[in-house]
Amino acid sequence: MPSKAPAPTLYSILCKIYDTGIPYKTTTTAILINVLLYNPDNLKNLLILAPYISNFTEYGEITIQMGQPFSKDLEAIDINSLLNITVGTNAEIQRGFKWECETIMESSFVIKITFNDVYSLTEKDFVSIAFLNPELFYNSDNSTTQMKVKLDKNFKIKKFVPEQKAREDNSQFKQLGDSASLGLKSILYANFGMNMVMAASMQLLWSLINSLQLLVRTPLMNLNFPSQIKVFFNSFVMVTNFDILPSQELNELLFKFDHIEYEERFSEMGYDSQNAVDNIGSFIYYFILILGIVSLSGFMKLFASAFGLIRYDVFDKICFQTQSSVRKSPRQSSVEFHPPPMLRNITRLNTQLFNQDQSRKFSSAINYYRVIKVKRSKKKLTGLYLSHSFQWWEQ
Repeated sequence: MPSKAPAPTLYSILCKIYDTGIPYKTTTTAILINVLLYNPDNLKNLLILAPYISNFTEYGEITIQMGQPFSKDLEAIDINSLLNITVGTNAEIQRGFKWECETIMESSFVIKITFNDVYSLTEKDFVSIAFLNPELFYNSDNSTTQMKVKLDKNFKIKKFVPEQKAREDNSQFKQLGDSASLGLKSILYANFGMNMVMAASMQLLWSLINSLQLLVRTPLMNLNFPSQIKVFFNSFVMVTNFDILPSQELNELLFKFDHIEYEERFSEMGYDSQNAVDNIGSFIYYFILILGIVSLSGFMKLFASAFGLIRYDVFDKICFQTQSSVRKSPRQSSVEFHPPPMLRNITRLNTQLFNQDQSRKFSSAINYYRVIKVKRSKKKLTGLYLSHSFQWWEQ
């Protein structure tokens, strides 16, 4: 704040413009500014502030910062008579709308503009807000410790109208998009699960995902799309990313990094932050899950190899004990031999861990392990049969 308030007069600002191209060019120009200040003799502290629009949402909500506390008697309904708002490209083309003050705070307020037809708005439309009685906004305390603000009557602020969305249409489009997204998720995840089980048609699945990703991200190419189309596309962004897990909550819990907002057009397409981990989404956790599955499969393979060696030793002992028990009772009238359950289960397992000679013995032994009934009338034939079997096994 200057020690002495400047007097109302015409100021000249000198600007020097450079062109670093070839050939090098430079020029100087003067900009004339007519400054009108309110400086009564009894006001020692003077603060020159201009209200400005700090936020203009896609639903017509405008936040205006005034810089100094309002009058204590000022209410939201009073602001409706203190402003004159127009929207259009020029004085001849004006848009139809209605507005009201929604919220008033200590030094700012929010007004809500409802357009009659948001589809008729163009990039050249701007909103103009004129302050009819600026002095009624601020505190009227005459204390010299309170800084005073005085605006020129009919002071105006202007801002181009950003892309607007109709709340009613958006709710319908959002409901339609959610229904379509739910159906697509069901089909996509079911197909993905079947392909993981069957290990077939993966190329068709990924081609579908790739085409859908290109379609829903076309707004990133600076192409002008209606707001309703963007809302419809936003319903499929998470589907194309396979973002099934709550990645944002997991990132905040595990990594605890700061969430830095990105540009608006990128945030609508699923890129909400400048942090790469946040933009990756659930894939970082899928990668950890895949590493866990691969590690577990390697451990199971090592365990199977070790178990195969132990299994073969047990099988060899069982065969030796069975052969000894049969030799001890050659004169019995009948012999019944049933392979134990453990032996039957072992015969069904893959024998690739054994060498060729062991595999041949293992497969041939199965043919001899069966129920043998020896009748009295066939003692001689049975004795020859068992003798032949045991001679082969000793070899």
